[in-house]
Amino acid sequence: MKLLDNCPMFAKLLFAFLVIALIGAAVGGVGWHGIVHLSKELEDVGEVRLPAVRSMEAMHASLALVKAAERTLLLRRLSPEARQGRIQSIAKYWKAYEAEKAAYDGLRKTAEEATLWKNYLAVFGQWRLEHEKSMQLLTSFKAGNDDVLEQALTIALGSQWQAEHAMTDALEALIAYNTKLAHEQVHAGKAIASNSERRVLIAVFGGLLVSLCLGLLLARSIQAPLRRAVTMMDELRRGHLGQRLRTQRRDEIGQMAQALDEFADHLQHNFVAALDKMAQ
Repeated sequence: MKLLDNCPMFAKLLFAFLVIALIGAAVGGVGWHGIVHLSKELEDVGEVRLPAVRSMEAMHASLALVKAAERTLLLRRLSPEARQGRIQSIAKYWKAYEAEKAAYDGLRKTAEEATLWKNYLAVFGQWRLEHEKSMQLLTSFKAGNDDVLEQALTIALGSQWQAEHAMTDALEALIAYNTKLAHEQVHAGKAIASNSERRVLIAVFGGLLVSLCLGLLLARSIQAPLRRAVTMMDELRRGHLGQRLRTQRRDEIGQMAQALDEFADHLQHNFVAALDKMAQ
């Protein structure tokens, strides 16, 4: 309180507005901090995890179509036209697969995800080798050449089947990992939003409390001496010349009180002198 009494009015008001501005900046800073962190989580979910899951699901679907078309080619009674159509469809499915694979390959990955992706590429390469062996036999099939179909069927039900299971498991592990990360980041985003809301509320109520306390101090610092000054002037008006403020303040109110005390001193001195002169 002493410090406020000795500060000029300009400094007091400037300090009060500065405190209010700092409170506003603190509230805004807390909100901004939460928004930045929430934005990062949402960005990762929207620009990495969801596109990753979409691309891998599309890869999974393309591979399923490739495998279905390949198994259709194992049918002995399939017409040459239908067989050629299936071969062309397989080429189309591979093109769609490669596009999605390239899209996923360009996405940002965690260290664990990169390991899972590397493992998938390894088992996928093994399956594709078996697939290519089978396709070489199936594309060279001629009517009546059942030995070719038997060889392709042996590959499809043997080494290719085992490689297919390993490839499918690896791809599903990648999909599950990205889905889990997406869920975790959504929960993290909710937690960030909740924490930011709590911090903003604390900052707002804390700012209100500080503002009220500061306003109360300033109001009391100004109101009390002004009330004393008004009381003194009212007493002077009534002819009571012995009233003095005698304040130790160094602000404008203190200067006014000092001037008022001096005025009362002069007034009392002149009044007493006038009475003495009248008495003589």
